[in-house]
Order: sequence, then structure tokens, then C-alpha cells
Amino acid sequence: MTTHPLLSALIPLVDDLSRDLPAQERYRRLLQALRELLPCDATALLRLEGEHLLPLAIDGLSPDTLGRRFRVAEHPRLAALLDSTQPTRFAADCPLPDPYDGLVLGHGAHLEVHDCLGCPLFLDGQAWGVLTLDALDPARFEGTDLDMLAGFASLAAATVKATFEAAVETAIGVRHARGAGKKSEGKNESTKSQHMPPNRISLETVLRSGKASCVPT
Repeated sequence: MTTHPLLSALIPLVDDLSRDLPAQERYRRLLQALRELLPCDATALLRLEGEHLLPLAIDGLSPDTLGRRFRVAEHPRLAALLDSTQPTRFAADCPLPDPYDGLVLGHGAHLEVHDCLGCPLFLDGQAWGVLTLDALDPARFEGTDLDMLAGFASLAAATVKATFEAAVETAIGVRHARGAGKKSEGKNESTKSQHMPPNRISLETVLRSGKASCVPT
């Protein structure tokens, strides 16, 4: 029996949800699975932050892409993805400028006519970001089952949520550890004071208060 391509791509990602993986490794596996499902030349995962989209992970794009902030209002293709609830294809004859012009590895300063596909990601009902795919073959995504990409996007959102929750748990653990350390230090200081000789305690009390003119011996 032949396994459906979407199922083949999703099974490893579902397994990853229960594994303790660094955020970048989760995202790398996500984009790798996306390129296996829908072969293309470049993919990216971008998170919405205010008026900008920030690349969190890329595959096939210049490393310089990760340091960029794409202002949504200045990139109509990205804006169109965020305005939709379903995947969107930008065919080779689409007149809208491409945000990755000059960023696809091995293709110089100008990106020739190509095929593009993208999908919004939602987390708890709110727009979180987008997935994008670029192919230099102008007919690469012609006839692509967009529902398949929508299904993949659902698991991508679950991956993002798992990564966020893991980060929150780590932050809480660090905070608790720091709190426990401070309590332990306080307890040690208290125990140390309780075992000081009476004259030593009186001396430190007087020196702190500055109100006594002599110290009992």
C-alpha cells in the first residue's frame, strides 16, 4: 500500500512533538519535511512581530535573510498571505515584487521569473506568521493540492506551539532554580548568624545602628 505524501511528511513531525529538541532543530526539520512534500528551491518560516515578519528558519535562502525584518506593508505578497486563511499561489506572471529577490542561494542579485507558494500560520486563533516556498521552475506549483499545504500548516502551527511551550517551561525552571538558590543562601546566612557568639552579634548590631558609644567585652 502506498503511503500518502502528506502522511509521510507529517509522521516524523508528529514524533518530534514529543521529543525535547532545540527550537532551531524543530524548525529545520519542519522546513526539510516541507521541501520533501513540495519540492522547491527555498522555504522559510517567518514570525509576525508587530508590523514586521521575522525569519526564524530558512532553507535555500542566503544566511543574510535571517537578519532581516520584512515590513508587511512594503511586501504585498507577504501581506496577501497574512490576509488569507488558506494557502496562496503567486504564479510566474504575478506582477507583485518578491520579498526574496536576490536572496535565493546561487541566483545573484535578481530573482528570475519563478513560482511561489505561501500559507499563513495561526496559533490559538491568531495570526502567528507564514510559511513560504519558492521554486525557480515557473510551473513547479501548477496543479499543487493547496489543501495538502493547509494540512501541513496545521502541524507546523503545532510545532511552533510546542517550541513556545518548551521555551516557557525552560524559563520557569530557570526562575525556580534561581529562587531556590536565593532561599538557600538566605537560610545559610540565618543559620550562620544563629551560631555566632553573643559578643559578635552585639558588635555587628552596634556597627549597623551607629547608636552605641561602647561595646561590651
